[in-house]
Amino acid sequence: MWPDDYTANAITVTKTSKIKDMKNQILYLMLLITQVGYGQTTYFVTTTGAGSMDGSSWMNASDDLQGMIDAASAGDQIWVAQGTYLPTVSFGGVTDRDKTFYINKNIQIYGGFSGTESLLNDRNWRGNPTILDGNLGNTAINTDNAYHVLFIDGTTGNSIDNACILDGFIIQNGHADGGSINSSGGGIYVLGNGALCSPAIQNCQFNHNRAFSQGGAIFNDGQSSGNASPTIDHCTFFNNQALNGGAICNFAWYSGTSSPTILNAEFHNNMGTEWGGAIINSAITGGLSSPTIVNSIFWKNEGNNGGAIFNDVEESGDVSSPEILHCTFYKNSASAGGAIYNSDSEGSSLPVLTNTILWGNGDEIQGGGTTTLRNCLLDDGVEDGMITYPSYLIDGGGNLDQAPTFLDSIYGNLRLV
Repeated sequence: MWPDDYTANAITVTKTSKIKDMKNQILYLMLLITQVGYGQTTYFVTTTGAGSMDGSSWMNASDDLQGMIDAASAGDQIWVAQGTYLPTVSFGGVTDRDKTFYINKNIQIYGGFSGTESLLNDRNWRGNPTILDGNLGNTAINTDNAYHVLFIDGTTGNSIDNACILDGFIIQNGHADGGSINSSGGGIYVLGNGALCSPAIQNCQFNHNRAFSQGGAIFNDGQSSGNASPTIDHCTFFNNQALNGGAICNFAWYSGTSSPTILNAEFHNNMGTEWGGAIINSAITGGLSSPTIVNSIFWKNEGNNGGAIFNDVEESGDVSSPEILHCTFYKNSASAGGAIYNSDSEGSSLPVLTNTILWGNGDEIQGGGTTTLRNCLLDDGVEDGMITYPSYLIDGGGNLDQAPTFLDSIYGNLRLV
């Protein structure tokens, strides 16, 4: 009986295994269909395009970056090959200067490709410069440049969060010298007016952008209970200029929020002709503008008040109290507050600086607000082993007035020896 029983059992097991295999195959096909239905699409862009130019591959790359932005759905990626791209879609007007790269959904746009890669990690964004350029007309002048090189809009019903990624681009020559919205954000205008617009901006360089009013490189507009608080990671800001906030303006009015997270950034040679050589944090009428700034360098920026950072509050309930960790402020200059100026007429401007170097900036920190220093190197004017704390500086402990030794302060290598 054993052989017969064994045979019968064997047949039963075999049938059961086949049924399980069929079920597994059906489940796999259903999962595959689901993934196809809801999966990510990647679009490919080069300066000249190729093949059918539908953007489906490098062999059929599109030459129309804005066209691929418009075609993409939330979660899709756009891979952009090295070269220079000019804005093509008009926003808010009909002139050439109204042209911008317009984004209003959570898509991911990556530059820095040679045009052959099959994996995102294969790209070299430093070796393959991918330039978004606002210089639309006569390259010898900037008065015909685009008001904004990019415009990221969270007000159209699609909330923009850090699933919207801009990564690996050089953004240059925006010139926001128009009226109203066209007077700020020459590089990027981040519109969170009454809405959420907090994208991730990574591995980007902002060069030679201008704004007549605020935010030469980036203007984060968090008015009217909106929130414009992007994550800005591994970005450099060089030679940008505005009246206020030569590189970045964080604008929080009417109960709005503009408190970006800024990581591993470098601000060099930016100018705020009035307030904030590199950054202005502006909180007015119940606004909150308190960014977190980590591992960043502020070097040779210039402002009339606040050579590197100006914290602006004007009314009770306004808060502009950034948290600054592991940063270096060196050779910035201003008439008042060579590194930081806190304007605190009625609101709250209470920055906290930790493990930060403030050296060679003149009077370093001034204004009506109160700044707490913890484990910082502070140039108080006399290197004698003792720090004199004016009323607007709080000793949080561990501070020294010992000059830092940089690897190469002349050429901006401000790592410590």
